[in-house]
Amino acid sequence: MTTNLRKDQIEEQILVIYMRECYSKMKLEYTDAERQGEYWLMDTFLQTAVNSSNNPEYNFYQQWNNYGNYNDDDWIGVRTILSLISDISKYWMDTQGEGWDISHLPELTTEMVMNTFAYVLVMGKGEEYWETKLHFWDLDDEEEEGEDEEEEEDAKEEYNGSKDFPPNETDEQCPICLEAYTEENQKDGIRTSDIESNCPHCCCVKCWFAIWEQKIQGQEETTINCPICKRDITNWLNETRCVGCGSNKITVFDCGGDKGVNMCNKCFGIPDDEDE
Repeated sequence: MTTNLRKDQIEEQILVIYMRECYSKMKLEYTDAERQGEYWLMDTFLQTAVNSSNNPEYNFYQQWNNYGNYNDDDWIGVRTILSLISDISKYWMDTQGEGWDISHLPELTTEMVMNTFAYVLVMGKGEEYWETKLHFWDLDDEEEEGEDEEEEEDAKEEYNGSKDFPPNETDEQCPICLEAYTEENQKDGIRTSDIESNCPHCCCVKCWFAIWEQKIQGQEETTINCPICKRDITNWLNETRCVGCGSNKITVFDCGGDKGVNMCNKCFGIPDDEDE
């Protein structure tokens, strides 16, 4: 059973959602200078949003159907339609001196009523109301853009360590087990991969494997942080690792079973290209 919508629900959809989306679209179509023009608000923004129903992008009725995935007009009852028509007639009487004349229309459709009501509601709010609305929408957009830029800068930032957690890419021993790097237990870190990160720290492959194994065991989703600077290295450590030494430089070898075995060439007994 379909629940009929009330007029206040339609008003909220127009003022809070539809007009906000219209403004977001038009901010991409017009420059800041154009939008600051004396007549842009009333003659361009409002007229485009609620008085250009031939354009489906600015047709409230069609957009409303998209919001609710409605396929017919059963969702809006006769009582609500009559209430919308009453408001439209009152607006026309107040502004034109006569009620809404529909005698010349071949038929009165729900789309006509909805779009005309959107026009009446929006224009009836007045210029000052919409100046305030656009001002706050601009502030919201600036805040969101600032957050996006901050996140982007954080992602791009080259973290070069600090007094307490300096980079250790040139160290000769692992900072966790304190053993010297060897050919069998090599130095490794996220900077050796193609994954972008601001973690500059290295450990031996066995310690990395132990960290990964301890964190991931029995947990489908978990965040893994560098043990030194605590930066997120989940994507890198979640790369498949060699079951022999923990290196992420692996190949899947077919050992005759149903599944292959993840091993690096060295652990599987195949010399690296550089050793050949």
